[in-house]
Formats: sequence, structure tokens, C-alpha cells
Amino acid sequence: MEKTCDIIKDLLPLYLDNVCSDDSKRAVEEHIATCEDCRRELEAYKSDISAADSEGEEVIKKLSSHWRKTKRTSLLTGILVMAVLIVAGISALLYSFTERPVKPAEVAVEELSILKNTNIYFTLRVSDKVNADGMNWFEQNGNIYITLKTDKVQLKKKKELQSFEENTANYSRWEFSTRMSGIKNIYLYDSLDNYDNGEYEKTLIWSNETELKAAGTEAETWIKTYSAWGNVEPGLLAKNLYKHRNPYVGDMSANGRILNDLKVAKVLGNFKNELQTKAEPYGYTLLFEDTVNEQEVEEFDVTMKSYACIMLAMIDNLSEVTWKYTAETGKGEKEIIHSITKAEAGKLAGSDIKSFSDSVSEIQSLLYILGIEK
Repeated sequence: MEKTCDIIKDLLPLYLDNVCSDDSKRAVEEHIATCEDCRRELEAYKSDISAADSEGEEVIKKLSSHWRKTKRTSLLTGILVMAVLIVAGISALLYSFTERPVKPAEVAVEELSILKNTNIYFTLRVSDKVNADGMNWFEQNGNIYITLKTDKVQLKKKKELQSFEENTANYSRWEFSTRMSGIKNIYLYDSLDNYDNGEYEKTLIWSNETELKAAGTEAETWIKTYSAWGNVEPGLLAKNLYKHRNPYVGDMSANGRILNDLKVAKVLGNFKNELQTKAEPYGYTLLFEDTVNEQEVEEFDVTMKSYACIMLAMIDNLSEVTWKYTAETGKGEKEIIHSITKAEAGKLAGSDIKSFSDSVSEIQSLLYILGIEK
């Protein structure tokens, strides 16, 4: 019996793996049906195999879960790295196109001079190491601030400069009317802001105390050929005056627009208004608040007379303009009063002063006649 049991026990692994012959399979089944010991041996084999299978499945599950987590983590890490690289690339690209002001040290001011029309002329040449691509200027409290612009990172190739061509930011020609606009200084400004708060560097180009030589032939020719940058726009003042014509002197808002177009306060100083509209002829008086030096009296009166002629032309029912101010003389202060009628203005202009308000071209011709524009 023991010998038979030994043979059956040797066959049990083959029986469980289903690799023994049919005769051996029948012998095992017949024997375990009557042998309790071999039957327990078979059950023990089955338990060990089941436990091994369960453990193997658990190991496989753990490996599979770890692989999935690792794969997911790697994917997320890759996506994150790509996102960081993309953001860094975009940031670098955007930074390269971010504007900065061209430093005053990177700009050469050349050909500072006075044109035949009495306007200030100069050129700005940017350093070869900088490629400027824009400009801006503004006026504040009688000062002009000019800013040339460039990218923080120089990516664009700089074009070769030509001596006689239209303006570019790398080489630009400027013209400013200062005599009739109240401008006292012109600066290069190291800021993109349109306001001087005192925090940024500014370099003086011109002041009203600067002695200037006459502009050269090329400058005079260029100005007639192209449009310079600055506050000189042919026909702009005439267009504004035509738009602001006033039929009745009693409309102070309309009067104010005309005086603002002419920049009377900026050029001659602050003043108060006084109207005479109770009966014709209607009159307008400007009462200037600042004292005028004796040396400036003649120029003050010539300038104000020109403004008065424009007022008489643009305000339809205005017949006389008067201006009063205090002059500082060697003998003390003296009150000065001058006036001009529409008839006197007509003689000065060579035609009925009211007729000059009929069109923009007529107003422009009056500006030339009076010397307000040249």
C-alpha cells in the first residue's frame, strides 16, 4: 500500500498540471477515492498552488499599477517640462519685442540751426549699435520732450542710412516753431511716459537762450521736399481757425478756442478778458497780468497786433481789439494800452479783414501776411 501511495504522490504534480496519461489520471482518481492520506496530500498541493497563484497575481497587479503610475508621472512631467520651455520661449520672444527708450548717450544731435522761417531745425542720428523703430514727443509747460524707441533685444537688422531721404527713427530731421508757440526748451527724454515727473534723465537739445547759426542749403531744401517731425504741420493752424470761426463775440467759449489755437497765453502770458457788447462797435480787451520788460515791449506789441488781426478776422461781429499790460521801464512801471480796429487790420492785411475767414486758404495767406507762419 505504501508503495502504491508513493507512486500516486509522485503522480500528483503531473495530475494537477493535467500532463499525465489518461491511465495515470484514472489510477490517481481511483486511489484518492479510498486513500485518505493521499487525498489530503492532493488538497495540500492544491492549496499551495492557489496561494502561489494569488501571490503572483498580486505581484503582477502591483507591477502593473506601478508601471501605470510611472507612465502617468512621466507623461505629466514631460508635459510640464514642455510647458515651461514654451512659456520661457514665449517670454523671451515677448521680452525681445518690448520697447525701451533709446538712451540720450546713444543719440547724436546734429545740424542744430535756425531756418529762414525762424523755426528751429536739427537732426537726430542713432548709434550704429542701436536700431530705433519709433518715436514720440510731447509738450509740457513750454518744454518739448522727444523719445526715440527701440526693442530691448536687437533682432532686426539696421538699414543703411541715407543722407537725403524721408525720416526714419534712426536718422530723423526735426522742425519746431518756437517764436509763436511759447516753447522754451527741447529735450531728449529717457522715458516712454508722456509726462515729465522729474524721475527720468533728459538731455537739452535747445533752449531759447541758445545762439544758433543759419541752417544750411540741404536743410532748407529737405524741409521744402519732405515733412519734418515736430510741431510744424502746414495748414494745421489755418484749418483749426477755420473750424473755430465765431459769429458772435459774446460766445466766450468760441473766443477761447481761437485764442487757444493762437497760443496767446503761452507766448505772451496769462490775461483776463473784458468785452464791450452793450452797443456797436463791439470790442474785446485782453488784460495781461505779467509785467513786460522794456526790451521786450516792441516784440510783444508786434505779436499781439498779429493776434488781434486774426481775432478780428475770425470773430464776425468784432470791430476792435484792445490789449493792456504793465511795462517795466528805467523810470519805473508804466501802463501800456494799444488797440486796432477792423479797418486798420484790413489796411495792414491789404484787404477786408473779414474776407480772410471765407476759406482755409485765405486764413493761411493771412497767417503769412502777418508773419505768424512763414
